Amino acid sequence: FIHAIVSAGSSRAEIEQAFQQVNVNEKHSRLLAESIISRYPELCVHMKQSVHKLFSHHLQDFDWSLRLVLSSDKLSATREPVLLLSFALVDQDSRPKTVDIELNKSDLDKLLGSLTQASQSVQQFKI
Repeated sequence: FIHAIVSAGSSRAEIEQAFQQVNVNEKHSRLLAESIISRYPELCVHMKQSVHKLFSHHLQDFDWSLRLVLSSDKLSATREPVLLLSFALVDQDSRPKTVDIELNKSDLDKLLGSLTQASQSVQQFKI
């Protein structure tokens, strides 16, 4: 609840109203809002650190190539485009890790849909 309030950058009045909507009395709503506003920078830092602990690797670089598969062991003429993605990741101790992914058209469409949804979610909770 507090995460959503801090993420939205709510004003004191909006915070008080949010607490009152979940049946917190007016006096306590005012005190809670005052506490959140006064500790807002610390709450932001804490939220960023907790997210960083969940995702210790970050993207350093990526590469992609598009290839056309002309045949396979099952079919003599498939002519299927395949996207090869290579992600260079680095953990918090600067150790590199490479992740390679091969995607056909339907897998790529699913990935792009998931990334679009993730981007929209991040924009909602952007600090």
